[in-house]
Amino acid sequence: MSSFSEVWVSLPDALKVKLWNAWQDPQKKDLWLLLDDPQKEGLWLLLDDSQKEGLWLLLDDLQKQCLWNFLEINQKADFLEILSRTYSLAHVVFSTRKIIEERLKQEKQFKEYGFTNVYVYLEESDGTMPNSKKACVYSRVENFKDTRSLHLRISYDTTGGTVEYDDNGYILKQSVRFLIGHEVGHIILNLEDIVKNALESKPQEMSASAEKEANSFANIISDLRDLHILKRYGSLNGISFPNKEAVISKHKIEMEKDGINSVKIVEYVSNLNEESKHFTMSNSIFATKKVMSIVYGKDNHRISQIFPCKMGNDVTHICCFKPQEQNRESFGYRIALPKENVNVETDSSDIANAIGALLLHHDVIEREESENPLCQIPVDNKRFSMATLRNFSECLSKARKIHLENFSKKISSKQRILNMAI
Repeated sequence: MSSFSEVWVSLPDALKVKLWNAWQDPQKKDLWLLLDDPQKEGLWLLLDDSQKEGLWLLLDDLQKQCLWNFLEINQKADFLEILSRTYSLAHVVFSTRKIIEERLKQEKQFKEYGFTNVYVYLEESDGTMPNSKKACVYSRVENFKDTRSLHLRISYDTTGGTVEYDDNGYILKQSVRFLIGHEVGHIILNLEDIVKNALESKPQEMSASAEKEANSFANIISDLRDLHILKRYGSLNGISFPNKEAVISKHKIEMEKDGINSVKIVEYVSNLNEESKHFTMSNSIFATKKVMSIVYGKDNHRISQIFPCKMGNDVTHICCFKPQEQNRESFGYRIALPKENVNVETDSSDIANAIGALLLHHDVIEREESENPLCQIPVDNKRFSMATLRNFSECLSKARKIHLENFSKKISSKQRILNMAI
């Protein structure tokens, strides 16, 4: 009698895919666990992006580790790009962190609190958000010796799709992009209330007017994101695009019709949009944290933060730090880019190299980290195989470019945004 493995190998690829689509999730997981590594790799190559992500979600952490470990470098890069898609507006989240950090240190009403660090991060909801909310901001203050850190965690539901539109080309309120943009709006517009609630350990409660303002904030941020993607990846040669001022102005008119005071919103959106231009590969950074937490996370080693910054070094560094200083199990990594670099393409390549170092050569990171938990590790040939990192970087950049080019063809807000140039 033939074994299941022998029967599976004998099936044509088209039938394998047909069976996979017909089976329920528990059956898919059982099948996956029955296959040996070469057969798993063969099946993996047959699955489309959503099927790969669906399989990942079915597996427990140990099984995910095994899946990740047998993938080739190009497959790791491609899959990381797939996992990164749920982290919509990640560049805006990183720019929000920088802006909030500056405001807390510079604005009079915040100086007395003495914040030294700010962390803003994304987290897919585990279904436990209060009052059936689709998204919310969890805030807390951590005091340790002479430091005070503000932690702002944006938790969001993913069941409404990542980027979805209504019949008029506006971003749907259930989609991940809107949910994240809305919560970023609260952080930017209602920072004083959020800080006070964090200091007093109170839950966040926003007024009806604050909710309307955050909705407008999310709509503008979404249109600006689509404008950027259409310009950069849309292959719309000869088309007259509106500038960001025209887009914001159009929303300003709509806000005033709805009785919303647009002055503060317009100011903050403009500043945030400008600051976000300095951040690239941001959703891949959040996806890297997700993979590292599963593949390299241990009971005494929890990866809680990864974010980019600019420093004065000649080469990109991975700087190890303690996001929760009193917690020995919490680890964080800054991807520190050379400060003189202002080219987005160069920054993208440097960040992708650093991501490759974290994911492909984590043993090097751990070894240096064990000797000095606050070490700075240059991403260079002395410690890493730069040929391997460049290969990973090129694969990741290519996968990201292909995804955004494909996405640009399906942007339902395109005509509405183009009409703003008239």
